Amino acid sequence: MLYLLVHVNEGPKTVISERVVSIESTNKRFYDLFDAITLGKYEDREVHVFIRREKSESWREVDNRLNGDLKMLEVLGFLQVKFCLIVDTNSDTPAPTQNQPNAFNILMKNAGKPLLPKCQTEYNNCDKLHNEIIEIFRAQKVGWTGGLHDTIGTKFVNRLTDALCHHRKNPLSHQKLDQLSKSLELSISQPWACDDLWSQVMPAVFSLIEILRKYSEYLVATNNSMNNLHHSDKSARSPENNSVMYRISACGCNSLNENYIQLDNILFEKQFYEYIDIQPYLPNDVIKRYRFIKDLQLTFPIGVYRYHQGNYLGTINYVWRIPEIEAFDDEHETLKALSPAILRMLYFDFTGDASVTSNAISRDNLLSVDERRHETVLYMPLAISVRDLHEIIIERLSIIHNNTLPSDIYIPSEEWIRLQFCPTNATTTRSIYNTGRFNVKFKVQSQLLRKNSDDAHYCAALFRYLREFCIQYHQWTCLISADDKHKIPIGEDIAVSTGVRNRRSMVAQDSILAAADHDFTKLSLTPSVTFFISIPNDISGSFYDGQVFVSYKDTIFEPSSAIRHSAEFLNALNIQYEHQIFPPILCLYTDGGPDHRCTYGSVQIALICLFFRGNFDFLVALRTAPNHSWTNPAERVMSTLNLGLQGVALKRDQMSSESETLFDMVNTLDDIRKKAQEYSDLEFELKESIAGVQNLLKNRTERLLFKSKKLKCHILATEEEIAELFESIFNIDSTLKIEETTQAQIRRHPALVEFIKTHCRVRAYSFQIKKCNNPACLYCKPIRLPLNEFHNLSFLPDPIPSQDNTDHYATFQNVYGTETTEEYRPTYMQSQANAEPIPKSILIVAKIRGYINCKDCGKRRCVYSDKSLTCKEQEDYQQAMDLYSYSCGNYPICYYCGEREDLVTSSQSLKERFKQIYPLCEGCQENGKEFYTKGEIKTNGRASKRRKHGLSYVKQTIELVRPNEGENVTLKQLFGNSNLSLYELFDALEERYQEENDYYEFMNWK
Repeated sequence: MLYLLVHVNEGPKTVISERVVSIESTNKRFYDLFDAITLGKYEDREVHVFIRREKSESWREVDNRLNGDLKMLEVLGFLQVKFCLIVDTNSDTPAPTQNQPNAFNILMKNAGKPLLPKCQTEYNNCDKLHNEIIEIFRAQKVGWTGGLHDTIGTKFVNRLTDALCHHRKNPLSHQKLDQLSKSLELSISQPWACDDLWSQVMPAVFSLIEILRKYSEYLVATNNSMNNLHHSDKSARSPENNSVMYRISACGCNSLNENYIQLDNILFEKQFYEYIDIQPYLPNDVIKRYRFIKDLQLTFPIGVYRYHQGNYLGTINYVWRIPEIEAFDDEHETLKALSPAILRMLYFDFTGDASVTSNAISRDNLLSVDERRHETVLYMPLAISVRDLHEIIIERLSIIHNNTLPSDIYIPSEEWIRLQFCPTNATTTRSIYNTGRFNVKFKVQSQLLRKNSDDAHYCAALFRYLREFCIQYHQWTCLISADDKHKIPIGEDIAVSTGVRNRRSMVAQDSILAAADHDFTKLSLTPSVTFFISIPNDISGSFYDGQVFVSYKDTIFEPSSAIRHSAEFLNALNIQYEHQIFPPILCLYTDGGPDHRCTYGSVQIALICLFFRGNFDFLVALRTAPNHSWTNPAERVMSTLNLGLQGVALKRDQMSSESETLFDMVNTLDDIRKKAQEYSDLEFELKESIAGVQNLLKNRTERLLFKSKKLKCHILATEEEIAELFESIFNIDSTLKIEETTQAQIRRHPALVEFIKTHCRVRAYSFQIKKCNNPACLYCKPIRLPLNEFHNLSFLPDPIPSQDNTDHYATFQNVYGTETTEEYRPTYMQSQANAEPIPKSILIVAKIRGYINCKDCGKRRCVYSDKSLTCKEQEDYQQAMDLYSYSCGNYPICYYCGEREDLVTSSQSLKERFKQIYPLCEGCQENGKEFYTKGEIKTNGRASKRRKHGLSYVKQTIELVRPNEGENVTLKQLFGNSNLSLYELFDALEERYQEENDYYEFMNWK
């Protein structure tokens, strides 16, 4: 009996897809096999027969075609058969024409199809904006018919581009805005704009016209207002509206700042209410002047008058001395008779807040706790102990009273201070002795602070999208959350604690629960948690229920890596879906470590291997935002896992004396791995020495419960299983190696790069793989999902802002199935805003490929290219130079007033003396201004240091061919000076040809 894979093709089309057929090989021909699979449907057709062993081989044709004996398949070991129906192109029977396309219908259909103008070559941002407007129209499915897209359409898009393009502030005027708005109104008043096709676009155009009109009116109103102010006899600011007056109380003589000593002495000699201007006493520095006025306080009460004149005139400041009695308001006089204790009691009665400080000592004590404190969060306690607090109070009092405590100050005992604290637990009997007069209590430091991330909100929305996606496809989806716990140390000669925060554990009455007093170890285990989440029916359900798998990996020889995680996922899937078929959709949610980061090549390769090995239709891997691994549901399992590790001390078994000696010679993980490569017995014995520890932890873990389900420990992935999993990617590229999976190394494999481009979606926080459902695809296996479900299946969308509220992201239902990008990711938006338009590595001398003169400023600019231009690129570059004029955008303006017109030409002598000369207008020159220059040229520097060569040393027969004129001109004819040095000669030549636009040809000759 033969079991064969058979399919039938007709040209490039598959008539009968591949299926398994069983047939007896004795006395059977290929005709019998063909008849069995086609059921006699193609008996009158000519058929070619091809066979092969497996997909990696090429097809071999059978000479006898359908008359060939099937026995050859059994003898040669061929398992795959392909029948190709030959298309009869010479048939005399005319083909029916009723279903054939009609050329006239096609022309009529295309004539009614809306078209858009052509995109422009993007030389600047305006061209880019022009193309983006066309793309927006294309996305809205609008356009012009009857060839109007090349005339009316082009004009409308150009007008929109002119209206939206960035305008410089100086030349922007209301006349230009009016012109732009009226040109748009002219376009939308045409008949095509009333078509229903443009109903989605016209409101936005109306809004743009309204914005242009309003901004034009704003410019007119602002200009009129400024003109009125300029021609008005009254000042824009007046003392009655822009002045302020207030009082400043006195400070102690010892507290007077040295910056105010001079002002204090001058003002003390003045009479009450005799004001002085403090301008002479103000510092020159702006910041120091601001702090001088802000912190102003003298040894007596003063009044201050400040008038803000505006613009460059500054602020007028007057101060005068006032009597002591005026420093207090009459309504506050009665407060003098109240003691501080009564005031604190009244404040507590009104507000219920007992935390108000009673005096300066309490304020100093609270504020000096730690400079890093914010709000109510402290990073260190107020004091180490009650005794330490007692000594701090005595020390503060001594400083305040100059190291001599008055006799009327009584120092309480430490126990009295402790009883004034708030009780730690108000429900205990002991708490009745605490008075609560001090807003202080004993607390244990909690490690709950989290570092913020700019992408936290974005990643939270992405995780919500993933959960809603799983709910939508819950019957075909498996959702896994994975994470690694911190390393568990293993002692050598003495047992070491697992490092988990201990709590009271059950032991025998006469036993002692102890561990080593240090945790410096070489060996450790890494617990890995794989959490199969039970998907609820709606988003309000819990995503923290399901089956948990745990593995304990040797940190030295089984380090966490992307490919190892994929192998462990596969082992856990085999256990979870034992005697079942894997779901066609797999969703992974992990933290952002290097073994899970979606942008790493090793992680992408590992996920592709898992995709092929599990034969999934769709795989999506998400990671958390940086420093937000606490959002991973697998983190909920860690507290349960700690129960099995509490109170446990571990140590490894003894190895042979030779291995123990080798192990004592190394300290770091890399040293242990290198030594194990030299001595294979060391690796084997090390693994055997910690096998007992691994079994112990597995037994304790499997006794734990999470949501009423026992935790399971699966077998670790072996090197053979990892290698077998990696071989799955050989379907794409068999030359890829497991140790060469960085992004730079992946780019050397075109087939793999093409697969990622066509089958994957790569984002900063996600990596997705989806079958293409193309029968001709060499990589994708048949679809497992129902076809209608697969056709509706789309990549997980990127979060985009909601149209109703831009502070929130759109719902999953509104964005699923649409094309999105991660343009709204906060860190991406920041990087784009701060990105350089051109990499600095290109802007170097070695990558200058030519020069070009600006038509506006007349300066020569460099043309950079990362690589040397090919002949074709040189031709294109030269053609562009001939067709277009270049402008660097820096129009010459007067250095002093910014005027663009009536600029004065600098003299030749000035050009010879300075490297850079800034423009000057006629008006500024008439006002006595001169050209502003930089970089004086030192004429005697290079000439005096180098050997001079007269023209006699240069052969007079050297001739320059001038391409523009075609005549030969000798050097002496050009300059006629026999005393020129060689360097001066070349400088003169360079200046000559620079003026005659032959500079580039001269530099090549030079």
